[in-house]
Amino acid sequence: MDEVRQFQARDGDIAICTFPKCGTTWMNAIIEMLTHAANPECLHDGKSLEWKNPYLELTDPDWAEERRPVRLLAKLPPDTPRTYFTHLGYDALPETVKKNAKIVFVVRNPKDTIVSMYHFNRSHYPLQFHGDLQEMINGFTEDRVTYGPFFDHTASYWSRRNDRNIFCTSFEELSLDFLGVIRRLAKFLGKDLTEDQLRTTMYECAFDQMKNNDTVNKAAVGARGYFDFNKSPFIRAGKVGNWKTHFSHEQNQQVDDWINKNLQRPELQGLTFRYE
Repeated sequence: MDEVRQFQARDGDIAICTFPKCGTTWMNAIIEMLTHAANPECLHDGKSLEWKNPYLELTDPDWAEERRPVRLLAKLPPDTPRTYFTHLGYDALPETVKKNAKIVFVVRNPKDTIVSMYHFNRSHYPLQFHGDLQEMINGFTEDRVTYGPFFDHTASYWSRRNDRNIFCTSFEELSLDFLGVIRRLAKFLGKDLTEDQLRTTMYECAFDQMKNNDTVNKAAVGARGYFDFNKSPFIRAGKVGNWKTHFSHEQNQQVDDWINKNLQRPELQGLTFRYE
């Protein structure tokens, strides 16, 4: 984290900032298309998306230090466009990212986020998560979840949504009005794409396409033993409202109470969620 703190973002960098399981890979694929003139080859060249647009703070005890994304990004020539993603809250971002990068923030309704995190954790071998859905719900509502508290993370970006270098959208907005969102996003990124190019982006970034695309679906990571896709694939449902098939009445009430309490916070005023 000391290296991450000292990371030198450049003018023109694109930083995708999300809480885990809120549409990170989806937005990563979208931006890959928008920054490559919607050429589908960028998502079908066999190179894993997570290493083309790396996870900024990722590391592993077994890695050589030179493999850390912060070092790989730093070695790229100065004129090379760079996109990377992070799950850090705004206050934990390197200062140069806040100053120099274009920040794309995606939020997701917390009910679907909880369900997605649950399935991710139980399939991710290194995490060794052996709890049930209730344990995951407790982790969120008691503010003891990875990268949490969820609403602190959300507030750190939402409260800055009008900043010139921040683009804010939601998983649900992308689901409802994909073309509308990416038209605005392309403009924010300074990319002039035709309507045909935008529709090609929509096609390539549809969940069925991404689910079957080994460049996007983390097939290589699964093959190395990091995931048990028999328990849950990395790209699983991609739907708004999947929580309805998982939550009991009591669990839904527990989550509703937690959400309603936090939405009273001044820094979250104006934030609403769509749950179906």
